[in-house]
Amino acid sequence: MNTRLSFLYGDFTHEAVFLAVDRNRDGDVADSGEITVFFDETNASGLAAPAGSVLDIVQARDGSVFYGNNPTDSVYRLIDRNGDGDAQDPGEAKVWFSAAGNAAGFVMPTPNGVSVGPDGAVYIVNAGVVSGPVDDVVYRTIDRNGDGDAQDRGEANVWLNLQTLNPSSSAFEISFTGETAYITDTNGAAPDTIYRAVDRNGNGTVESGEVGTFIADNSPLGVNVEYPHDSLGETVYAFEFAKRGAYHTLYALNDRDGSGRIDDADEARAIWDASRLPAGYVIS
Repeated sequence: MNTRLSFLYGDFTHEAVFLAVDRNRDGDVADSGEITVFFDETNASGLAAPAGSVLDIVQARDGSVFYGNNPTDSVYRLIDRNGDGDAQDPGEAKVWFSAAGNAAGFVMPTPNGVSVGPDGAVYIVNAGVVSGPVDDVVYRTIDRNGDGDAQDRGEANVWLNLQTLNPSSSAFEISFTGETAYITDTNGAAPDTIYRAVDRNGNGTVESGEVGTFIADNSPLGVNVEYPHDSLGETVYAFEFAKRGAYHTLYALNDRDGSGRIDDADEARAIWDASRLPAGYVIS
């Protein structure tokens, strides 16, 4: 039996989060009724303009959907409580964490990346765009009092200060494989990098010795990484968005020798490039 494909995506032009479902199981979502609005400004939860620039979307094990939005400097939590295929109904959407509302006073001008860690906390990558003294960070956020957000005192902390790794940090995404986090950072004029971080002592922050370079641009392996990236099992998939050769390329990265970095020829391979796109489709 064919598996029914479904996924969520954000659309800058239409300012919404859409749900795409391959309802007839023909391998695409191009048929009538297969793309519907999951969440937008018409929501009954009273959230104004919540999807002007949807930056990253992740779904937790309990079905909750989290995404970062640039214009409102917020991360939202969406739950389709009545199973009707959207989060537009009353009480199905809430601000999870925002620059304006968090009790810790953390700045968050660009919540580029969002991921749910193995501890159930929501990790948010913020690119500071030179708006404050400690902006390029990963926040760890958790709802301790059960009110559906992480805005309250003691519910957020700086998990990793990326500016201690590179003062010109410009971070984008985070993903987890078990307790190991991978963070994409374009690092200004320095080589684009994917960092590998593990909170080994479990104190809720990543300290010196718990983070290092997983792979960087211009490595001897000839692999260049930007964004997006994701991890699945023991493999990190990284996309070369800024085309260096003839085509945009997707790489599979696997630390086979357990060194904590991609440093051998058999640990990185190109598995797809844009030459495989159907006629008429381009990446831009």
